[in-house]
Amino acid sequence: MLEAKRYVPIVPLVFGRAKRAFACAGFEVPAGWHVYLALGVHNRDPGIYRDQDRFDQDRFGPERSEHRKHELAFIPQGTGAHVCLGLDYSTLPGLARARIRLGASGAGHDVQLETIPPEPKSGMLVRFHAR
Repeated sequence: MLEAKRYVPIVPLVFGRAKRAFACAGFEVPAGWHVYLALGVHNRDPGIYRDQDRFDQDRFGPERSEHRKHELAFIPQGTGAHVCLGLDYSTLPGLARARIRLGASGAGHDVQLETIPPEPKSGMLVRFHAR
């Protein structure tokens, strides 16, 4: 469930207003400016996620815990005052996983980033198996 949220975030971006001036990638952002964070880009930071373009559920396991490399490394639905209102609702399917085992099949996981939310280009077949 966590890797699905990282790989294809339900909320494509979060927005806010800069509380204080700061620099980002060599650009000065004054206090009060509107700022946006593209979660699809953020969640694929190669400084945090190894092989970031590959769907890999094991990256969240205790052995790797890639999402804990930074306090904001994993924010699939925003952070702070800008958390998606559907955070709890979107987590419910993951809770159902305790009763079922999911299996995905299909060739690759290429994603159409121009759709909201992003979708697999070739579609995805999901199989449910009773536990």
